[in-house]
Amino acid sequence: MAVTGSAVAVLWNWLFNHWFEIWEHRQVSPQRTVVRRIMHAVGFELPLLVIFTILFAWWFDITYTKAFLMDIAVTVFFLFGTFIYTWTFDLLFGQPKLKMKE
Repeated sequence: MAVTGSAVAVLWNWLFNHWFEIWEHRQVSPQRTVVRRIMHAVGFELPLLVIFTILFAWWFDITYTKAFLMDIAVTVFFLFGTFIYTWTFDLLFGQPKLKMKE
């Protein structure tokens, strides 16, 4: 389960951040505000909550309710971790430049 979960999270991380940065560069203001970072963290974690709830229920042969309760603690931890990590990244390195094809 750990290997499968890690693979899902890494793939989703790559896809989500790619799409988020494309969306972000189309906005009027390029600034990464606290609100934008909250949107980023929640937008990243909610799909993982759904995916892992389904995966846990199947993997451990338990109800969706039990799987959700198992996953919610992990999700809350990573939600705050995602927010803190990405905010710190922005403070240290700035916003990455997106290379757009013309």
